[in-house]
Amino acid sequence: MSRQSARHASNYPAPLGRQYLLSSIPFLPRYSGRELTCLWVLVAFTAPCRKQTSCPVGSSSARPLSSTLSKWPRNRLLELVPAPSDVISIVHRLVESRRPKNDSQREALFTQLGFISRISQDNPDEQSALRINPLGIGRGSTVLGTWGTYEEDFLDVTLHLYTSTNPGSAETRQGLLQIKNQLSDLYGPATHPWEDEQQPPCIWEWTGWTITMNLFNARDSAVMLTVENTDRAQRIDAEEATR
Repeated sequence: MSRQSARHASNYPAPLGRQYLLSSIPFLPRYSGRELTCLWVLVAFTAPCRKQTSCPVGSSSARPLSSTLSKWPRNRLLELVPAPSDVISIVHRLVESRRPKNDSQREALFTQLGFISRISQDNPDEQSALRINPLGIGRGSTVLGTWGTYEEDFLDVTLHLYTSTNPGSAETRQGLLQIKNQLSDLYGPATHPWEDEQQPPCIWEWTGWTITMNLFNARDSAVMLTVENTDRAQRIDAEEATR
């Protein structure tokens, strides 16, 4: 798990909660105290949901989305919901958008993307500048999503995909591999920090956005995909490093 995505590791529907995360993060010393505190930030409003880098592409343009998606059928081996091509479409539209500088721009972007968002009334750490709010991706999807702010500035969007109560889910791994391959077609090979991890995060950077994808499958299974404002995330990490 990357430092950035550690901020969102709590955003799993139960039972992908505390016990799951404790069994799935073998390198806790890598994270700051604030990051560990944020692991549990969404427990309050996810509890009812039990059933439920740099990329070596330089400044070249990404491949057209249509040419990438045409090589990947919507169904491959297993029926995946949502289809990886739909997830890629959301990511592509997000990273090709102008990064919002205020809440009105953020609302306009979410409307353009078809997102359904609200402001969380629960903040487990009143002293923290980080807030995480629930997000729906629309079109009838039941995917659990969140969007975050730091010091009231828009930070990121996170999606939790292909969740399963079974460890080592084939569907979850297939979803990760298909999304990884399609993102690599668009934005170049992913970087993999912390190669000593059994399943290191996949990271791409594009036009001021950082895309981070993690696979969790030791206890339950899920793919966590985060798209965040690179400058803002780096500022948070720099501030935390000085504490």
